[in-house]
Amino acid sequence: MSTVANTRPMNAPRPAQPNSAASSGGGVAIDPVRILRMYWIPLLLSVMIGAGLGIAAYMMLVRVSPRYDSAVLYEALPPSATLRGSNEGLGLRDEMERFIATQVITMTTDRILREALKKQEVSSTEWAKQFADREGRMVEADALRELKEIVGARPRIGSNLLSLTVRAAKNTDASALANAVHRSYFEDLAALKLNVTNERREPLSQTLRELTTKVDQIDQTISRIVRTNQLEDTGQRNAMTSVEVEITNLQPRRAEALQRQAATEERLSKLQASMGGEGGVPMFTDEQKEISERDPVVLSSKQRLTEYQVSDSAMRDRGLGESHPDRARMRAMMDAIRLEIERVRSESLRKLFDADIEAAKRATDSVKQEIRTMDLRLENLKAEKTKVAQALLELENLRVTKASFVEERNSIQQSLTNLDELGKLQGATRIDRVRLVQPPLTPDELAFPSLKTTVPAGVILTLGLTLAFVVLRELLDTRIRTPADVALIRGARLLGSVPRADEDPTRPVSPQTAFRDSPTGAISEAFRQMRSPLLKKMVAGGHKTLLVVPAAPGSGASTVASNLALGAAASEMKVLLIDANLRRPSLHKVFKLAEGPGLADVLSKKCDLSMALQATSVPHLTLLAAGSSTLRSVPERLSADALTAALEEARGKFDLVIVDTAPALVAGDAQALVNRCDAAVLVVRAFGERRGQVGRLRDQLSEGRAEVLGIIVNQVRSSSGGYMRKNIQMAYDYQTVSPA
Repeated sequence: MSTVANTRPMNAPRPAQPNSAASSGGGVAIDPVRILRMYWIPLLLSVMIGAGLGIAAYMMLVRVSPRYDSAVLYEALPPSATLRGSNEGLGLRDEMERFIATQVITMTTDRILREALKKQEVSSTEWAKQFADREGRMVEADALRELKEIVGARPRIGSNLLSLTVRAAKNTDASALANAVHRSYFEDLAALKLNVTNERREPLSQTLRELTTKVDQIDQTISRIVRTNQLEDTGQRNAMTSVEVEITNLQPRRAEALQRQAATEERLSKLQASMGGEGGVPMFTDEQKEISERDPVVLSSKQRLTEYQVSDSAMRDRGLGESHPDRARMRAMMDAIRLEIERVRSESLRKLFDADIEAAKRATDSVKQEIRTMDLRLENLKAEKTKVAQALLELENLRVTKASFVEERNSIQQSLTNLDELGKLQGATRIDRVRLVQPPLTPDELAFPSLKTTVPAGVILTLGLTLAFVVLRELLDTRIRTPADVALIRGARLLGSVPRADEDPTRPVSPQTAFRDSPTGAISEAFRQMRSPLLKKMVAGGHKTLLVVPAAPGSGASTVASNLALGAAASEMKVLLIDANLRRPSLHKVFKLAEGPGLADVLSKKCDLSMALQATSVPHLTLLAAGSSTLRSVPERLSADALTAALEEARGKFDLVIVDTAPALVAGDAQALVNRCDAAVLVVRAFGERRGQVGRLRDQLSEGRAEVLGIIVNQVRSSSGGYMRKNIQMAYDYQTVSPA
């Protein structure tokens, strides 16, 4: 049997809890699925109304403002295509875009439109009659102003096409006006092309003559450079190659000489540095010391010293002491020989050291001279190479320049040829770089209005307004509608949620005992999911008494308290359920027991706790009813020490004590009980209390002794969560449907 240890004294301070504001914090969550489920009928009606408005607008616009469009389609050709029809100029996108933009502007200029108004087909249209004066002549200023409004030109994006469009109330007027503007535009192109051809011919001819002169001058300069540098002789080029080979060979030799120079300078530097030894004596190398030891004088003196040492040993062996005159004379002679050896050795080392320094200096000077000789040779070779290379480079530059002039000359010659042939390209369907792709046609369908436009526009308008209203309503509605809304209250924790009884597939007769009567239902499963984290928090805090506080009347706290008690009893815990709602008690009716004696009798000391307890039909579950009606009229007794003593006694007899109380918004009983219980949960009803109210209540409860474990949302609707109905049905099917 599971138990909850009570490790905290009755008057101990409650654990620290996060502070929360009374109002909701953060942004308001908008659930699209929930909105569609709740408002699908208004949204569907708005779509239908919008479609109807679109049809009505179409019918009205057909009568009031019909419009036909007649379009002319042109193709802009690249410069190279003006003669051969090739694709050589298609890469010149910038030039093509500028040309197309120029033609689009030209089509709608006043000059073109004035010429179009003079065409015979314009004067015979219904459109022209509205601008006639009393004598029947057209008022050109008014007609031009209107024509500028109904004529438009634009490029076709992603292609070389451009279109000219004319709008009119009659289809025949639209085609007549489009044909007049087209003819005026083509006539203007033809005249412009003739002028441009004549203007371009003379400058091109002058440039051609200048280029020919420049090519001749370059040829003469090339001949002079070749003669001067004898570049026509292959021997000069072979000499150039041999110079490069010698330079290539000298460079590694010079690098090697530099390395030798560095080595000799380093040796000389070390020798010179060793001259500053201790006492001004140079620091000799082992090799120098070995050579000095092989000096003949040193060797002869060492031999004499050895002979004297042998004689001295013989005299000692004969019994002569250290003070004997012969031995003293012998030692004086040996000391003189040692001094001689040291003197000769020092002179020999000094000579060797001076010889090494002199050799290092000579080696360094020799290498430096060798490097200077190679540097001079390299400088001469490079000067020779530079002279020939400059001549060759000058020749190469002249030849490149000549090729450029020749290419430009050929291009100009081709342009002159093109100008001669341009006159052959003008006709009814093409002028220069503009080709007529589609002539103006008489339209047989309205361009405006269109059902494809008005109906979607009406639907979008009405649906958008409806959605805006729905979203605004959702944003302004601060009620707790779904468990997710609890997260919008700063510092609040969601402990669990309970669905509405009418959405439980098992349809429990009494929601207060759904855990017992419908164990496979959605309500029972909701309390099972709450039971584990709730009991875990109780154990972690050392709590035994749990206060269930309803936020407002109808929140369903009695249902939550009774089902939590049934769930805990089902896990074999000894549970006491106390009805502390002295104003409207209901738990004795739920379990079909007497209302007294009960809590009021215990608090008024009419009986003790053990006499007031009533066993229920559920194993491990005991009820302490509200008590006799005559004693419940004094709710202030909930603040008395008698309640503290009763709860202390209950802690000793039961594993878990659950206390139901009156709504916190209409009664102060919860504030009195929260200082005598270990933990508390706040019960709110979906679509009932507002977030601000719940936040304030939670803050008030947090000021008491009990630890506020969280908030339980009761009577949650499936439509408010979007997917809750599916989850409820899936959980029920899993528990009731046998696997195949």
